[in-house]
Amino acid sequence: MGGGIGAATTRLLATQGATVAFSYLRNADTAEAVAQSIRAQGGQVSLWQADAHDMTQVRVLVQRTADLAGHLDIVVHSVPPNGQIRPFLSFAWEDFVRGPESELKAAFVAAQAVLPLMSAQHAGRLVYITSGWAKYPNMDGLTSLAPAFGALVSLTRALAKEFGPHGITVNTVAPGMVETDLSAQMPLEVRMQIAAMTPLGRIATPDDVAQVIGFLASDASRFMTGTYLPVSGGLAMD
Repeated sequence: MGGGIGAATTRLLATQGATVAFSYLRNADTAEAVAQSIRAQGGQVSLWQADAHDMTQVRVLVQRTADLAGHLDIVVHSVPPNGQIRPFLSFAWEDFVRGPESELKAAFVAAQAVLPLMSAQHAGRLVYITSGWAKYPNMDGLTSLAPAFGALVSLTRALAKEFGPHGITVNTVAPGMVETDLSAQMPLEVRMQIAAMTPLGRIATPDDVAQVIGFLASDASRFMTGTYLPVSGGLAMD
């Protein structure tokens, strides 16, 4: 679970009646605050600490969640990228490949853990959160991160093709800039410039993205799979 988009999505799904479970790696206080806010509204939530890149930890998390709820309907995969923004010629291969390797390993681990359970149910929704940089690397220094996000989009489509016959949909949501703690570290003038370039005149909030994820997790999207949905206020149009 990411602190911004992940937290907003968890709250949204809980308000829609889902029994939710989410994981965190380090920010225990933030994660507990999200869980408490859901419980205060009468929602059902469980909280787990897990490394999204660790197959054993993720398998245990998924199985415990399925055991608690009796089934596993929706998985939203939101893991912060582990690449670097820097000039291409400054990379050694070991640094360059870290972004794609980290992104794909976490996505691989999640799919390996949840798809057997969903296949047995002959139903499920898997939603990956990527970035608009997958298709539009619109600033310098993205030569490691853009391929990481792009590979996740390709993996989504391949999984959608393979597991569609099992009643499972696999889709990707690609936010542009979002108002999070991470984007707050960017210079104000950069954020204002991006907002000015965006047809809807602002950058996204975590709730803007969560609403799209909620749609893909719902029966309303039952005939959509392998899709790439940008949530960028029109900055990227596909």
